[in-house]
Amino acid sequence: MNKKGSIALVILGIIAVIALVGMILLFTGKITGNAAIPPCTDSDGGLNYPVRGIVTVVGDYGVPVKFIDQCERAMSGVAKVYGLSENYCAGSKRNFAYYTCPRGCLNGACI
Repeated sequence: MNKKGSIALVILGIIAVIALVGMILLFTGKITGNAAIPPCTDSDGGLNYPVRGIVTVVGDYGVPVKFIDQCERAMSGVAKVYGLSENYCAGSKRNFAYYTCPRGCLNGACI
């Protein structure tokens, strides 16, 4: 084999290795071709009761899952009170807290 043939064979081998590594990374989910999605985001910035927020976390297979703040009715003794189920990020995980809105709750936010 001449020198040009040897160089061409080496270049072809390098290209094959790069393609193989790329396919392995793609099929094992190490790369997706999409921009990285933060593990948890909160549109209202955390425990912000007067603002309706949406928490987005990365679910199975990198699919975003949304949790929306919502008004809840609960019992406090014998009276029904209206409060807020407030979603927020705790590190990279979604968490929620119940908050009793002093003037009531409307559309996922305290009045």
